[in-house]
Amino acid sequence: MKFYGTVHTIFDRTVNLKCPNGELYTIATDSVDNAPNTLITDIDSFSKKGLAIGDQVYAEGERLYVGKNAAVMLQQVHVWRSKLPSYSEEEEILRNHVAAAQL
Repeated sequence: MKFYGTVHTIFDRTVNLKCPNGELYTIATDSVDNAPNTLITDIDSFSKKGLAIGDQVYAEGERLYVGKNAAVMLQQVHVWRSKLPSYSEEEEILRNHVAAAQL
């Protein structure tokens, strides 16, 4: 896995990472919902890890290193999959749903 970037922002339950292409990724505690570009971890708090904005982030082997004070094991990572509901293709049904949502 080739992944590298820098720490963009730090919060208690999340750390946002910025890659050279501008893409943002999030590392989060397990108290946060899973989402695209998010890695859920068993880390309790990021604000106590001694991380700083601009810290280097990179993957090596099966670990993601965040600054000099944090590493995340990647062996049991699960890919997030979105399950979208099915929608009718009939225009009248869609118009009725939009009208109901505007009430």
